[in-house]
Amino acid sequence: MKLQKYRANRQKGLSLVGFVIVMAFVAVLALLVMKLFPAYNDNLKISQAMKGLEETSGLKNATRAEIVRALNKRLYINYGDKVVDVNKTLKVKKRGGKRIAYLNYEVVIPLVYNISALLTFDNSANLQ
Repeated sequence: MKLQKYRANRQKGLSLVGFVIVMAFVAVLALLVMKLFPAYNDNLKISQAMKGLEETSGLKNATRAEIVRALNKRLYINYGDKVVDVNKTLKVKKRGGKRIAYLNYEVVIPLVYNISALLTFDNSANLQ
């Protein structure tokens, strides 16, 4: 009985070792967020530009060069033109009578020492 009372009084919270482990976990998560957020933010700009491309009329019969030019203008406005080379990565395909523009790219982000993160982004837009 006395032993249980003694242990209950002694166990009052997080030990120093537990605190260090929790802080290391939080630090790793913070590092991941700080390293990966810019790539996801850039992809958000690209996906917004692709949505704008969907809303642009007259691109259904446009050449690939005209589609690239229209997308580059939208990316330039959002400061997303340095993220990906649209001329190399944009593919325009015809599926079921519709033209679809695909912009798929990868980003490699170095994290720590020789550990990197590979992010793959797939964006598409139905051309009208």
